[in-house]
Amino acid sequence: MNILLVLKTSLLFSISLLFFSACNVENSTYSEGGIGGSGVTLAEGGIGGSGVVLAEGGIGGSGVVMGNITGFGSVYVNGVKYDTTNTQFYRDGKLATQDEFSLGENIEVTGSVDGLTGTGVADTISYDSDIKGVVTVVSTDNQSIRIMGQDIITTPLTVLNGFEQLQDLIIDNYVEVSGSRDSAGILVASSIKLISSSFIDNSSSIAIEGEITRINEDLKMILVQDTIVDYSAVVSLDSTENDPKVGEYVEIESALNYINDKIVIASAVNPEKSYQHFEADTLLAVKGLVTDFDMSSPFSFRVAGQPVLITPKSRLLEGGWGDVFLDVVLSVEGLVNEAGELVASTIIISPLVKEALLGVIESVDGNKIRLQGRDIIINRATLLLDHSSQKRDDIKPNDLQVGTHIEVVLVEQSLAEDSVNRQDVLYTAVRINIID
Repeated sequence: MNILLVLKTSLLFSISLLFFSACNVENSTYSEGGIGGSGVTLAEGGIGGSGVVLAEGGIGGSGVVMGNITGFGSVYVNGVKYDTTNTQFYRDGKLATQDEFSLGENIEVTGSVDGLTGTGVADTISYDSDIKGVVTVVSTDNQSIRIMGQDIITTPLTVLNGFEQLQDLIIDNYVEVSGSRDSAGILVASSIKLISSSFIDNSSSIAIEGEITRINEDLKMILVQDTIVDYSAVVSLDSTENDPKVGEYVEIESALNYINDKIVIASAVNPEKSYQHFEADTLLAVKGLVTDFDMSSPFSFRVAGQPVLITPKSRLLEGGWGDVFLDVVLSVEGLVNEAGELVASTIIISPLVKEALLGVIESVDGNKIRLQGRDIIINRATLLLDHSSQKRDDIKPNDLQVGTHIEVVLVEQSLAEDSVNRQDVLYTAVRINIID
C-alpha cells in the first residue's frame, strides 16, 4: 500500500468512528429488540424525523433515510428501529428478503418515523453494492485491502461478515463491499462480506461503480476509479451517445473473472448517478462523509454524495461550523429542493473518537456499563458483536454482565464548555465486541 493510503487510513481511524446517535439517553431503559443482532435498544425517547434520531427537533413524518444497518430484529438504521412486517426488500435492483442483508451495509429506507417513540415503519429497503468482485492484493496492515484494483479502507466500525480479520482474506476470494467514497475517491467500507472462496466464471458476477477517469478508444478500455475495464465485448454500450466520457459515473457488470488480475471484461457499461436523486420536497436524512466542500456563499458540500445546502435557518446541533471539513461524518436532515440539493434543517457533527478500551465489565446499571473506571453509555446505534469462541448472533443486553470481557470503541462528548474533568464528559460506545 502506498504512503498516501497509510496516512489516509490513520486519518480515517479518527474521523470514521463518529457514527454516534445523539439520542436522549439519560432516562432510557433496555427493552427487547435488536442492535447488532444483540437486542440492545431503548424503550422510549428520541425525536422523530425521516429516519435519523436527533438530539433536538427533527422533521418527523414520512421520508427517506440513508445510512448503515446497525441491527436486526426488525431493521435498525442509524439507531432507529424500523418495523419491516410489510416491507419490500431490494438488493441491486432485485427483490430480496431481509435475511439477505448484513450489518454495516449502506441502505436506503422509505417510510415514516414516530416522533414520540423514535421508531419507524419501512415501506421499502434498498441496497446497492459498491464493489462486488475478487481480492487482488491481500491486506498487510489489517486495515486496508485491494479489490478489483481499488483500494479499500476499513475502520474499527467496519463489519466483517463471514470472516474474522481483514488479513484472513486471500487472493481471489469473492467479496462484496458496502461503504462510501471519501474526498479522494477511496472507498471507506462500512461492511465487507465474504461471498465465496473464489469467483466462478459465468456464475458469479462483478459489479463496480465509479467515475471514468481515463479512456483509450483504440483499445476500447476505460479506467473506472482504479479498475481497468475492457468494454470491447459490450455489443451496445448503454452510455451517453454510446460513447464513454471522462467524468461520467457508470456501473460495470461482468460475468468473467479478472484477466491476469488486471482487467475486467465488461458485459455491460451502464450510466449511473453518483448519488440518489429525489423529487423536490422529499424529506431526507443522510449520514456519511463530507466531500466536495465549498465555503463560498451559499455554504454547500456533499454528504455521501448528496449535495447539501446550508441556509440561515439550518441548525447545527452538535459541534461548530469550524468543525465541518472534508471527510468528517455528518448527519443531515432537511427537504430536497428543485435543484436536488438537501436544504439542511438540522445537522449533527459526530463527536470525536476517544479511544478503544479492552477489559472486563466492572458494573452494569441500566444502559450504562463501567469499564476501566469509566461509565459508558450503550444506545440504539451501538453495534454489539460476539467475537468470542461462542460466535453468538443473538446477543441480548443481559449478556453484558459483570466479568464479561469486551473491547469497546468510544466517542466522547463534553457536557460543559471548556470541560477538563472526566465527570463532565459523556462516553458512548459505538461498537462493543464480546471477546474471550
